[in-house]
Amino acid sequence: MPAEDPKKKDFETVYKEIESAVRDIEEGKLSLSESMALYEETMKKIQSSKKMLRKMESRIEEISNPS
Repeated sequence: MPAEDPKKKDFETVYKEIESAVRDIEEGKLSLSESMALYEETMKKIQSSKKMLRKMESRIEEISNPS
């Protein structure tokens, strides 16, 4: 089953998924290949989250400084 597109989720949901993945990796209960796959997926979510935050920051700037 392909991973769900993080762009279609809200920031809070993606953040919780990132926290969960970090916890799973740190606990060391996953195989190396499972950890790598989860790490790669999580890095994509982090990049998506950064884009979401930049968009929110831009929107705040627009609202705060109307032309």
